[in-house]
Amino acid sequence: MYIWVRTALDWQDEAAFYAQLPPKLAENVRLWNSTFKLPFHLFRHRVREIARLNLARVEGALCAPWDVIPEGALVVPVDDDDWFAPNLATTLAREREPALSGYHWRSHFLEVPINLRHQAGQIRRWRQPDKPPFWLCATNNYAMIKQAGSQILLRDHTQASSWFESRRGDAVKEINEPLSLMNRSLSSTTALEQKRPPFARGKLLLAWHLYRRLYGKPVSPNLAWSRPYQAMMGSLLDELR
Repeated sequence: MYIWVRTALDWQDEAAFYAQLPPKLAENVRLWNSTFKLPFHLFRHRVREIARLNLARVEGALCAPWDVIPEGALVVPVDDDDWFAPNLATTLAREREPALSGYHWRSHFLEVPINLRHQAGQIRRWRQPDKPPFWLCATNNYAMIKQAGSQILLRDHTQASSWFESRRGDAVKEINEPLSLMNRSLSSTTALEQKRPPFARGKLLLAWHLYRRLYGKPVSPNLAWSRPYQAMMGSLLDELR
């Protein structure tokens, strides 16, 4: 099984990082850098290194660029800040069937709500855990066979969700195990509200405090494998003073 990390940005290359920043996100990055000692691009590099450590501990999986992955291989996509359970590959190998092209499992999120609507969605998921999610496929909760047309689906979870929905009970299979966790950190574009007006300094500091609390909370038993990475994220946030 192969893990395909979609993001190839070298976060340590400060010039390259700033060259690709959308204008609205750039405003928030400048605010970050004037607020915290650790610059945004180096913080984001550290977040990626935590994710790399996690991926290296997935037994039986190989991280590879798209062009290296052979046709017919099972591919799991991921952004460069999210995590997998160590038994991801062994579970998918056990569940794999020759006639199937895709596999998915329930997505789990580690995040602080960015607004009231987002918070309402979190509460709804907590109160109605059996209710189907808005997107069947999220960042890293599905896998597909590499074949013609699969790259765009592995790159774009919204298109993948439509594809999986149209093939339920046919070419795809649901796995009832918590195999991944989306780490929507303080440095994610969602948390920084890329499509909204810039943060005020007080709002950024409030988010920092909320994320420190988030990573310090007890880990649910079904996601116990993520405890070391949450602790690392908590230590990293402490360095932002």
